[in-house]
Amino acid sequence: MTLRWRGWELTPFGAFDHVLLSQSTYLRNASQGLRLTRKLAPRVDGWAEFRREDQSFVRTPLIVNADDRTGDQFDYSLGASWAATPRDRFGATLLHRRKYAKAVAFAYRRESIGVDYTRLLGRGMFLATGITGQFDRYDRPDRAISHLGREDDAFTATLQYGAPLDLLWSPLKGFTAVLGVERFQQTSNLLNYDYSNNRVSGTVAYKWGI
Repeated sequence: MTLRWRGWELTPFGAFDHVLLSQSTYLRNASQGLRLTRKLAPRVDGWAEFRREDQSFVRTPLIVNADDRTGDQFDYSLGASWAATPRDRFGATLLHRRKYAKAVAFAYRRESIGVDYTRLLGRGMFLATGITGQFDRYDRPDRAISHLGREDDAFTATLQYGAPLDLLWSPLKGFTAVLGVERFQQTSNLLNYDYSNNRVSGTVAYKWGI
């Protein structure tokens, strides 16, 4: 549902996630939020978003202190997109996050900035890429690890290619396949939290009208 008034659009949303880890419940997450959008110029759109998540972590055999992370999370975001040409779109996003936790050592503040670019290739195909930097500062040290307060800096780079599957076989009209690669790199003032990760993903989506 979207409410429209004098060029403004207000969209409420909600979701619920149930995450399993090794066949045991790890996280129940209920989220709610509002997104406000407006056209700032003929080819520029701007938006602001507020999201609240009620995160309930559950102790598992693998993570016995998981419930220490239980607490609310609040995200405040600003963003804009620019349609430079009918085929080229650029975007930028700023985010401030406040995460609360049962154990204060897991509570943190995050500042994040991201930029992205999408190119329409024709015949329904597209190429999208983006890079995001996020900077986390934790409220208190985890004394079991160090007396220093934890500070994490992370960067994520993504590349995606999408295409309608009816280019390969006409009965698949309405289906779109997306292939993606992602590189995540995190550095921390605590060696335990330095790590990197590479991910390859593939999805198929179907769109229909009512």
